[in-house]
Amino acid sequence: MNISPLKKKKPNGALYQRFKDVEAALGILWSLPDADLIDRLALGPSDKNYVQSQCLMHLARHSRGNRRVFESVFRTLAARLRQIRPATLIPHLKHDTLETAFDEFNMRFAEDGVIDQDRLDFFEVDFKSAYKSIILDAQRHHIAQSEKHVAPQIKESTDDEDHALEDEANIHDSTLIERIDLSRQWGKALERMTLRQRLITKMRRQGLLIESKNPNEPTIAKLVNVDPKTVRSDLAKALKIFKQISEEGESS
Repeated sequence: MNISPLKKKKPNGALYQRFKDVEAALGILWSLPDADLIDRLALGPSDKNYVQSQCLMHLARHSRGNRRVFESVFRTLAARLRQIRPATLIPHLKHDTLETAFDEFNMRFAEDGVIDQDRLDFFEVDFKSAYKSIILDAQRHHIAQSEKHVAPQIKESTDDEDHALEDEANIHDSTLIERIDLSRQWGKALERMTLRQRLITKMRRQGLLIESKNPNEPTIAKLVNVDPKTVRSDLAKALKIFKQISEEGESS
């Protein structure tokens, strides 16, 4: 397989380039049978055949058509992301910051190759620095939220209400998603959603399917790693929040 060059440009207009050892490792990894490649993902850092995180990023981006490889690669990639902890993390914001950062990465990954072509390129150059940047951006967000004393307005619903919401989402999903693209109330609605509801709604806005009969197609359920029923329930709740915000704006 030809390893395509990165598309992201430096301030001087030059393209970012992978390090030579990463390029060489990718050439070897792509030549391996699927089973051997998957076996290498389990090797630790002390092993000479350890798969560098920059290589994992490349493999994840370009193996979506091979479900067996993609799922193993992405699972390993997610575990590596979870291990990254900037020294400047604020203890009482740590959990929310890390969850927001992970959701943001998943969103960028879902958009990669569909809308955005180079936003994840730097992960193939300096994996840790790229993700630390996302984490610190997430922390700044939570600092700003705590300063404004904004608390998510979350109301638990019953199973019957969840089923009703799912039915409503199936009917009104497309219409509301289109309105969200243009709505001024979008930001206000996000503040009332849980982190997972935000992520799922953003993915749905980009046209990703909740589930698919095609085993090789990336779906929201796969990327978020939850059951499709949970995705529909979260999406329905998020759309209900947006609808409420819209109605408040119309009546004001």
